[in-house]
Amino acid sequence: MKKIRNFFVLVTAAILAVSVNSCSENGKEDPLGPHIKFVLDEEASILETIDKTVKYDKENGVDYAIVDYRSASEYEEGHIKGAVNIHATVYNTESEDAEFCVKLKEMFPTSTRLYFYGDGKDSNLEYVVPGRASNLGFGRNNSIVLVGGYEKWKPYEDHFQK
Repeated sequence: MKKIRNFFVLVTAAILAVSVNSCSENGKEDPLGPHIKFVLDEEASILETIDKTVKYDKENGVDYAIVDYRSASEYEEGHIKGAVNIHATVYNTESEDAEFCVKLKEMFPTSTRLYFYGDGKDSNLEYVVPGRASNLGFGRNNSIVLVGGYEKWKPYEDHFQK
């Protein structure tokens, strides 16, 4: 019972600590699913949330993965420890049958919590990638984008280590 209560406390903290992007434009239904955005802040509260989430995942056998959606050459130049590379573009994420989506479904069961990061330059992909994962069945709580990309999050990679 205590674990369940701790989980709900963690989820509540995560909701308060992050900005959720699940709005639609002009009243149209959004084709992408809701997801979580982790944004680094000056008070480092998001790092505490990540630490609690990773600790919870380890203690409860929840699988998680870090997905670097930059190009293979950018990934080879440097990446967060443990990250896997699945290159994403606007075109290879446009539908559930697109290359990025197919690879994501092949590599991970939908129960896996996915942390996504790119180069931090394309805010559209920071919305599309986790939104598409959410729609593929990973859901809101397992589709998390690290806003700002690799350069911003690299110094904090130890927070994600298993």
